Amino acid sequence: ETEKEFRYEGGVLTYPTADGEVTAERREWGHAAAAAASAPVSQGERLEGAGDLGDYHIEINGAELVRDSAGNPSVIVTYTWTNNSEATASAMVMLLDRASQGETRLEAAQMGRRPGYDVRSVSRNVPPGGTASVQRAYRLAEEGGALTFAVTEFLDQDGTAVVKEFELQ
Repeated sequence: ETEKEFRYEGGVLTYPTADGEVTAERREWGHAAAAAASAPVSQGERLEGAGDLGDYHIEINGAELVRDSAGNPSVIVTYTWTNNSEATASAMVMLLDRASQGETRLEAAQMGRRPGYDVRSVSRNVPPGGTASVQRAYRLAEEGGALTFAVTEFLDQDGTAVVKEFELQ
């Protein structure tokens, strides 16, 4: 896979695809939206486990306890998304996912070349009407306990999120 060049001009994010270009238009994104992006979970409507976020249908499938490449306790969360928009898009550009334990937002885990883990799944382009699986790895703040995973539409104003709670054993 080749590198993509992203351009941001006048509130519009653009990147090239095999079918042309994909654009994501910025809506009024100020301090409130930035705070929402860094919050552990959404402050708006919570869609439990599956639901529609704008032109995208999201279903959070599961979480697997693993160790990252440095041996730290980590989790791989898998979700599927369907692109119901009229343009080819990737989850990396159109969606924002995050995981937390309590009030602690988790950082990405480095998985190396772990068999069965697809680090590129988030950046794959999905054509209109297509569905893809995404895997995201996070380093745990503590072993065990509850994990909250949330997906929102990138640059969303109302804070609607698909959310799923996992009890880590």
